[in-house]
Amino acid sequence: MGMDLNYNIGPNFKKRNIIVEGISDYFYLNAYFNIKGIPKKDRPNIIPSTGADNILPISSILYGWGCEFIILLDQDDKGRAIYDKFNDKNHPFLEKLLFVDGNSTKGTSDFEIEDLFSSNDKNKLGLNNSDYDEKKYNYSYLIYNSVLQSELTFEQETIENFDKLNLIG
Repeated sequence: MGMDLNYNIGPNFKKRNIIVEGISDYFYLNAYFNIKGIPKKDRPNIIPSTGADNILPISSILYGWGCEFIILLDQDDKGRAIYDKFNDKNHPFLEKLLFVDGNSTKGTSDFEIEDLFSSNDKNKLGLNNSDYDEKKYNYSYLIYNSVLQSELTFEQETIENFDKLNLIG
């Protein structure tokens, strides 16, 4: 398909897979791993599901293939609805769900992956800009690319917030 194998977004049978809601989550997590200096061989494999509604089929496939995985959801209406789908169907991997606020159960307050960034980082990175929602992909890619080029780093508060998720496993 013309993709470099360094950017594999499929499952990995040898290490933990993290299913995320979208490509922005993928970029933010990889930017964080780069800033932390975690070598690619030691990172979990991140699978962007291109929307929360696709998480259920992707997780079912990974489960059937015997892959190790967790599911990282925003703590918002959509993420909580996905949690309920897993819970209602009594899936054998309900314990694999993790919200970006660090909880494994749904709450009532909204918390999205962007909320892991400090207030200063949100302002510096444009996450508070009025066009962020419509250009989320562009912002997340620019952040990721700037980190790769060593032109950008995150504040310690942001790094600690990502650390709390304990995604390296």
